[in-house]
Amino acid sequence: MISHLDPRLPPIAVKASEIDLLWNVAEHGSCVEPRASAFLKNEIGRAEILLEPRVLRGLVTMNCRVSFRDVGSTEEMTVELVFPEAANEAAGRISVLSPLGASLLGMSVGQAVQFADERGARRTIVVTAATPLSRS
Repeated sequence: MISHLDPRLPPIAVKASEIDLLWNVAEHGSCVEPRASAFLKNEIGRAEILLEPRVLRGLVTMNCRVSFRDVGSTEEMTVELVFPEAANEAAGRISVLSPLGASLLGMSVGQAVQFADERGARRTIVVTAATPLSRS
């Protein structure tokens, strides 16, 4: 597990309106996904909190379509970052309570981060695009 104090981690930002929801997801997920839950809590704790008018373009937020490149394989993927109840990996909807989802949260286009995936393998990804999705 990467420490939230690790200086190699890129700076991240999270919308103020999502902090409580994200913390609740991390708390409730601690029994089911303890490693991902702990990582998500660390990410929330180190994030800069942004008020909505200050949310930056290219920022990965909840309900966002995000494209990224896996540096190890050069594979490019596009997924939606969602809360656990909306997750459907086959449909490309990735839970924020997964190692990949928690790693993407708060990243900006051009940033890279290394994380341990579900199998414990180290992966490095680079965010290439982020677009908020409107939810009706």
